[in-house]
Parts: sequence; C-alpha cells; structure tokens
Amino acid sequence: MVFESAVYTDVTSDESVDRLDGFGFQAVSEGIDGADRAVIVSELLHVKSRSWPFDREETEHPPTAVYLRGEQGFYFSRGIATGKTNSGRSGNQLTQTVVTREEDDIHPYRPAQIWAARNWRLEKAPSSRSEKWFAPLEIDEAFEGEALIAMLREDPWAAATLPLYLSMLHAALDEPGTKVIVIHHDLELVLKWFAAGTLLLPPNDALALGCRAFATDPFRTTAQLVGVHPDLVTESFSGAHVIDLTKHSASEVPITPEAARIAAWVNDHDAFDAIEAAALGGRWMKATNAEVGGNGVEMVLGLRTVEAGRDEWEIGISLIEGLGEAGLRDDLELYFDELSDSIASYGVRSTDDAIRAARAARYAADTGVAGLAEAVLVPSLEALAADPTAASAWASELNASGGWQTIRLSEPERIADLFAELILGTTSHALPQLLRLAAPLSDNLPTQRLSPAIERAVSYLLDHPREVSNNITSWYDGERIVRHLRRSLLGELADRTLSHARLARELGDGAWDAIIDDGSPDSHTRALAQWREAARIGLQVPDNREEAIENSLKNAASDPSRARLQPAGWILAIGPEDDTEQVDPRLLALWVRRVGLNDSLREECSWLLAPVLQRHPKMTKTRDIKGWIELAKALITADPGNHDHLEAEARLTEILRGIPSAKNFAKDGFSSAVGFLTGRRHNDASDERERDE
Repeated sequence: MVFESAVYTDVTSDESVDRLDGFGFQAVSEGIDGADRAVIVSELLHVKSRSWPFDREETEHPPTAVYLRGEQGFYFSRGIATGKTNSGRSGNQLTQTVVTREEDDIHPYRPAQIWAARNWRLEKAPSSRSEKWFAPLEIDEAFEGEALIAMLREDPWAAATLPLYLSMLHAALDEPGTKVIVIHHDLELVLKWFAAGTLLLPPNDALALGCRAFATDPFRTTAQLVGVHPDLVTESFSGAHVIDLTKHSASEVPITPEAARIAAWVNDHDAFDAIEAAALGGRWMKATNAEVGGNGVEMVLGLRTVEAGRDEWEIGISLIEGLGEAGLRDDLELYFDELSDSIASYGVRSTDDAIRAARAARYAADTGVAGLAEAVLVPSLEALAADPTAASAWASELNASGGWQTIRLSEPERIADLFAELILGTTSHALPQLLRLAAPLSDNLPTQRLSPAIERAVSYLLDHPREVSNNITSWYDGERIVRHLRRSLLGELADRTLSHARLARELGDGAWDAIIDDGSPDSHTRALAQWREAARIGLQVPDNREEAIENSLKNAASDPSRARLQPAGWILAIGPEDDTEQVDPRLLALWVRRVGLNDSLREECSWLLAPVLQRHPKMTKTRDIKGWIELAKALITADPGNHDHLEAEARLTEILRGIPSAKNFAKDGFSSAVGFLTGRRHNDASDERERDE
C-alpha cells in the first residue's frame, strides 16, 4: 500500500544519491531499485523539445506528465524545466517519479487521476532519502469523478465529442492501436481529459493505456494517449486520432456501439452510476457485445426497468454465457442474485431456448460459482419435464465440450429429482444423451424408478448402435445397459429364425466395439468378440475369405488375447444364411476343418446338404457336387463314425457318377440331331406326295 518515489535533476556530488556530479538521482526512497532507475531514466524524464525557440525562457517550456505500466509496477512522473544547470549550461530539468507494485494502490482512481495527488512536490527533496507515498492518495477535487463527469456534461461540445473520444480510446487499446492526441496549452486540462476518458474505461484497460503529456515527438513515444502543446507541434498528426481542445475539433472516426452506450449513461445518469456502469459495461460489452453487455449492466445496476419473462431471461442467459466464456467469474459471483432472478422468470419454450439455456449452464458450471449452474438448470429442467420436445437438443448442447461429467453441484438432490422426471418422460432418442448427463447424479437418482427408462434406452440402442459411445460405462447405470446390450445381441445371434445381415454389418464395421473392447472379462464380451471376428471375415469379398480365415486363426494362435473363430460364427463369415444356392461348400468345408464343428453347425450342414442329396444327376454340375463331397468328407473327419455323414458322401458320389460325361452329352446331342433331320426328310416327302396328288 505504498508508492516509492524518486527525484531526478542536475546535482552536485554532495547532493547525488550516487555521489556524482551532473544529471542523476537527487533522492530515492528505499524501495527504488536499479531496474526502477533504468525505467525512470529511459521512459519518464522531462525532455526539452528541440523545437523550443532559443529566445524564450527555458522555464516557460511546457511541463510533462508520464504514466506507463512496466514489468515491476505502475510508474508516474511529473517534470518541469528549471533553467540552467550547475555548470551554467541550459536544459536543466527536474522530474519527480513514483512507482507502486500494486494496482490496488491506484484504485478506485484511474492512472491519470494520480497526477492530481496532493503529494507531488516538483522540487529537490530535503535529503537523499525521499518520502514514500501511502495509499489511498488524496486527489485534487477537480480530478474527482463527479467533477470530471460534470466537465463532459456541461460543455455541449465536450458532450457531443465524448462518443468520438471514447471510440478513439477503444481503437488505441486495439492491436495495433491508433494513437490518440489531445491538443491544448494547459497541461492540467489535458490531464483532465486523460482522466475523464480513462475513468469511462474498465480499470484494467485504463491501467494498460500508456499516457504522456506534453510529448516532444508523439510518434516516438510508446504511449497510446498523448498530450501535445500547440507550441511544440512540428509535424502532421496523420495516422493518429486527434482531439483539439483549442479549436474544438476532433477526427472523424466511426463511433463504436460501446462508446455510444457509455456516452448515453454519462448523459442520462449521475456521475457515480455513469462511472460504475462504464467500468462494468466496458468489460461486459467486450466479453459479449454492446447490446447484451449494456442491457446486462443496466439490469444489475437498476438503471432500467426490465419486465419479468422472456426479455429478462434473455439478458440473464446471454450474460452468463458471455461472461462465463470470457472467464469473468468474479462478476458472475458478485451479481449472482440478479442473474438468478432473471433466469427464474422464464422456462424454455423452444429448441433455441433449450440450446441457449444449456450453453449458459455449461459455462456457469465451468466458472465454479456455487449455485450458478443450478440457477440455470432448475427452470430449464422444470420446463423440459413438462414438455420434453427439446430435451435432446438441450442435452447435446449441455455436454458439447465433454466436460459435464466433472461438474460440482451444490444441490444435487434437487437437480437429480428433475433429471429423473425428464428421463422418464422424454422420447427414446434423447435417452443416450440424458443418461450421459445423469452420471454425476448417480448417488441421488432412484434406480428402481428409472428401470423402465433403462429398458427403453437398451431397445433404442439396439436399433442405433452408432450412439453407443466408448464411454458408455460412465453413463448413469451404464454397466447395466452394457450387460443388457450384450445379452440381447447374443440372443439375436443365437436365434436361427432371424436374419443376421444387419447385425453382421454392424459388428464387422465396429458399431459395437464400445461394448466389446472395454476390457471386461465377461464371457458375453468374449463371445461377442468371436462373433465380430467372423463378421469381419464376412465383409471380405468371397475370393478373399479363405485367406482371411487362415489369417485370423494364425493371429489367434500367436496372440491369446485375440478372439478365436468359433464354429457357430460361420453364418456371419461365409453365409449368406437364407440361400443354399449361394453357400460355397468348399469354404464351408474349410471352416469345418480349420475352425471346428459343434452341434449347431452339424445341424446347419445337414440342413444344407438335404436338398443337394435330392438332386437328379442330369440337373447337377460336376464342380458343384465335388464341393459338397468335400464338405461331406470334412464332416466325416471332424465327426468320425457319424452314419449320416457317411451316407451323405455315398449319395453325393452316386450323384457325381450319374452326371452325364461330356462325351455322352455329345453322343446324345448327335443322336437327337440325326433323328430330327430324318424326321424332317420324311415329312418333306409326304408334303411332295400331297402336292402331286
């Protein structure tokens, strides 16, 4: 809570802090270190302008004032020309500097108001140890907020120029900034305009805005806000924004919506309210926009009458979203009651409302402000429980960043009860998203009461496997959902009366990987992995399936963690199951030899062989029947002693032998042709006899 101080001027060795003649420090307080000295010498000293006429008294040279924010703190200086040096040379000056490490030492003022502190003494100190200044500082009344606002309001030109001036200051704070130059003979008036303008900026922006008056070269100083004495003007100010207080003129610049809003507050409200609104509004309008931030400031400060309902809710929800996204946690905490009241006045009515409310709740939760997330969630959940039409959109937005699982609620019981009501009443397609969101509330949700919703979720997911996410076990009751899904899928695969084409595609394409590759040692998980391995083979083109089977078996043999093909999986790997004409008996024979035979596959093979055994040799191709014989032999090898297989092989061999050879086919064809020609000649002779008669 202290300002360190220093005086720099022409000194004798006896006066010098460093015991050296010439320009140097005449006095420093004990907190001024070498780094501070370097900043003072390079940035804050009074400098005589090269354009100052030789025939004018040096002591008439305009004084200077500088503010800058350095690495070690906040630096202020005031300087004057003092005439001759001790050696009789011209150009002597005296600069008094103060620095504070804490911005709280400046508050509630802005840096430009510190130049009006009553502590300034532009003279040599009584000793080499200068005095510290202790905060809070006493400021000249002419630089107090009320006097500065009155200066702007009571002068019609100043009031009309204020929106332009504020727009210039906003541009100066941009990157890269445009300098603002204020012209007048009187340093105190220039500093008042510095103070008035920065008083209507957020405190952090005012602290960041470097100031210098009077500058000898406006474009060489790092300061963004520059005061220029008319007698020191040597060049054009092209490229800068200019406020000329002597001519009552200003550069034409686009007026920002934020500047217009702040200027209206200055004109419409007393000084205290205008300054408070400007400080808060500048920050909020930057985080949101002029309308949202401005309306929000007027609402929380009571500067406008807001009707309870949609309009008030719109302001509150927009503020929470914007301020939360910008990380303005302290503001949200400070105005918690006002924001909570605004949101409670209205429940969501549309999908757009639901999305807005969810986004605000998400940002509210991220801020960590106790109770703020609930303030948004409760009215939304109450409305959605009554009409869950927008529940899916709301839930999707609420977890858009994926961080909802880590929220900390101050009243989880209340939220859990509303969540349960919504989950039970919503449509099935919204359940996956809601169950994800409900996970942090698991300890407070009624398990038995929600069982019907869990069953509906399982049924929905069986038809929409792409919504089964990798973190499904982290959903509310996720373990139970996964168990139900696994059992249902295995039951469907075991039912030979069903078509498995869709399920085969889903397994092969990875749609069910989330409940297979979760590391569970469950036997159902292993069984599904085996079915999936078969389905992946089924996705191969037929000519590649033999190689795929061999590769799968090889991989499983070398890595026990890999799923091994099982006999029943043939239906997914080498089907199709509904058309025996399309079954490749050679591939099925390979499956039996390499994968194995169980009761279900034995029955399937018998069923597939049955119509083949009834074929007539003349209606059968040799290549086809050889494939079925190969299957029969594979069955005999896998199941020795089974008379059905032996009889099947015998019958197939008989059919093969009965198939006419190519020679027989040719002989039969020749005989038929001869008979046809003979019959034709006989018919032609009869026709001739008939014509002769």
